[in-house]
Amino acid sequence: MNTSALTALAGAALVITSGVAMAGEFACDTFADPSYAIGGDVYPAGGTGPNDGFGWSSGWQGSSGNNITAPRSIVAGLSYPGLATTAFAAASPAYVGAGTNSTAVRGFTRTPKKVLWFSFLIQLNSEEVLAHGNSAGNYGGIALEDASGSHFLYVGVPGGATGYSLQTNAAIAPHHRVAPAAGRTDLLVMRIDAGRTAALWVDPNLKQALGVPDSIIAVPLPASSYVALYWSDSWGWTYGDLRVGSTLASVTPGHPDCPR
Repeated sequence: MNTSALTALAGAALVITSGVAMAGEFACDTFADPSYAIGGDVYPAGGTGPNDGFGWSSGWQGSSGNNITAPRSIVAGLSYPGLATTAFAAASPAYVGAGTNSTAVRGFTRTPKKVLWFSFLIQLNSEEVLAHGNSAGNYGGIALEDASGSHFLYVGVPGGATGYSLQTNAAIAPHHRVAPAAGRTDLLVMRIDAGRTAALWVDPNLKQALGVPDSIIAVPLPASSYVALYWSDSWGWTYGDLRVGSTLASVTPGHPDCPR
């Protein structure tokens, strides 16, 4: 994809606004629920956790099957310039073994009509890098899924990739030039537009317009078909401030709390 095509996709200038979470936000999880505590679990192994945050049909539920179901643990919060964050985040399990992964799923109660925005903070844990290296198979991120669970859009580092990118059932977008680094927090901002194109911005400056996307990919379903988040990684990642909405401003708010 050439630069001119990406510029055309970016469209009009998109400017971040600050303040309390806006009406376009319809699901968020800042891991700041009173039931959480540092060292606690987001959900019990193989079970369902508290329905904290805003806009969810249930708490995070550990998946079964061939995936490990160890819960994610509450850790100290992540931070990013220009983004209001809480004191809490959630970490996936430490290294378990080659070929294993940890998954959880959570549905949101509202769905977008034409456009969906999604953002979250992500950090590769330093102990994972020191002990095992950032191997090509160590994917980390969060996918959006349809109601059947058969179609997804993965946002993060797809398996076999070295940088942040997007993945669907059919393809993986070109890898972004920025690869995760141990101990560094990255902000991923993703949009599915009315033309069924997903665009990803990595570490945007929240004081400026988003500009040209860092990665784009065609998605098989319209934004209205995505109804759940599927949290899936190999091991060794920390996540914070998950937000789903219908506008850019709603997923990059200047206030850390989810609306109640």
